[in-house]
Amino acid sequence: MLLLFVPVVNIVIIFMLSVWLAKAFGRSGAFGVFMLALLSPIGYLMLGFGSSTYQLGGASEAPTPTPVPTI
Repeated sequence: MLLLFVPVVNIVIIFMLSVWLAKAFGRSGAFGVFMLALLSPIGYLMLGFGSSTYQLGGASEAPTPTPVPTI
């Protein structure tokens, strides 16, 4: 969060945070860039009032269940 105070670095950090937030709600990285970083009022309303749900751990970190062997 401290990097948001650095003049040029803050633009990169805003885009990175937007992509991470979009992926945490199961959306694509393009949604994060265009809707959350560039058109943020519309994008955040879509996340808040739309059908998106927060996925604990983010979309890419969701563990895949392993089948239990039966005897």
